[in-house]
Amino acid sequence: PRSTPKPSSAASDVYKRQEDARNNENLFLPDRPQALSFGLTPDELQHACTTKLGSMNLEVTEHCNLRCHYCTVEYNRTNERKRMSTKTALAAIDFFYTHSSDVSDIKWRFLGFYGGEPLLEFELIRRCVDYARAKFGSDGVRFTLTTNGVLLDENKAGYFAENQFNIFVSVDGPQRIHDKHRVDRAGNGSYERTINGLRSLLRAYGADAPGKVGIMMTATPPYDLDALNDLWEEQPWLPKNIYAHVSSVDTAWTNFLHDYPCNQSSDISRRSKENQRLSFKRKALQEEPDASPISKSLFENDLLRIYKRSFFHAPRKFYYLNGCCFPGIRRLFVTCDGTFHICERTHGAPAIGSIWTGYDLSGIRGIIDDYAKESIHDCRRCWAVALCSLCFAQAYFNGKFSIEHKRKFCQSLRTSLEKRLKLYCSILEENPHAFDYMKEMELI
Repeated sequence: PRSTPKPSSAASDVYKRQEDARNNENLFLPDRPQALSFGLTPDELQHACTTKLGSMNLEVTEHCNLRCHYCTVEYNRTNERKRMSTKTALAAIDFFYTHSSDVSDIKWRFLGFYGGEPLLEFELIRRCVDYARAKFGSDGVRFTLTTNGVLLDENKAGYFAENQFNIFVSVDGPQRIHDKHRVDRAGNGSYERTINGLRSLLRAYGADAPGKVGIMMTATPPYDLDALNDLWEEQPWLPKNIYAHVSSVDTAWTNFLHDYPCNQSSDISRRSKENQRLSFKRKALQEEPDASPISKSLFENDLLRIYKRSFFHAPRKFYYLNGCCFPGIRRLFVTCDGTFHICERTHGAPAIGSIWTGYDLSGIRGIIDDYAKESIHDCRRCWAVALCSLCFAQAYFNGKFSIEHKRKFCQSLRTSLEKRLKLYCSILEENPHAFDYMKEMELI
């Protein structure tokens, strides 16, 4: 019989180094989670919900002056539009105040205003700001607002700058792209009005604008990401260092792709994604200091998540619940009628209480337990579990946890994460210090 060849000295050295790493550093071990958990006992959960609420978002109105074709609110509306009463808004701020006594682990409490279009309720916003300042003190809370910008004028912009709001304005790119789907009730594009509002904001904020004013861009088919950069060509006064957040149109909660089919080639999307990837890499390697603002939006936060990943010195039995925020602690979304939801994106998750009844702690535990128990079978076998960013928003449908609904997002996340890891490693191979600037950054 043929004898088994002896490994070469080089191979033996590799085997020995691997064995040493397994024994001394816990590397190359089959580290698979046995369970997903936030790691809190029922008493700790109750204490956290009672004292650690860090951010509240008020849905001041369901009304809107636009009729954007991809709006998830419009697609899922089942009743008449509501407005938040002053009584409800102030009661919500009272709840925020009494449930945020121990937020020492975060820099700021944030009170946000959401819609619909929140500027339709500008006077209510002013009332809320005055009331919150009186409750929390002048430095005890900061304010955020997301708007389509159409109603912004110099008076409102000056008010927001004076009160140091963080403001995000929805601009989907240059006019030819923005006006395609961001239209008013008459079907007219909103670009010029939005740009005028954004310009007023930047004037009011002056040098503080890049850190306080951002733009939200929703990419729609054919997902030509290169074309989004033309916004800065059309509006050269717009700072290239302004924060820009790019997301794709929501296909899980709308029929947008069916109602507005696109016949252009998918090659446009693939080509533009590659162009933006290369742009970000050149920027990271300091080969292209004026890189595309779009490339930064598409890649920086994902790579920051990798850079800021947690390190453990031994295999773990329990893993965190993917990218989930703890319900009722990191943030809370309050609807017009005072109902509590985990956040504004969790359309399919059940409510978790109200300003009138307080937190539904058993409901919160049920949401957490359902997610953990139903997900572990898939997560135990998934190589991406330690870096997963999926959350309740992708897992609940019609008020119940749905593993089938969540799985729609799992494969796309793995594909995206694999590409991000390759980009991350390729940059570090050329410059091991390329991401040192991220040390002082915080995950969004």
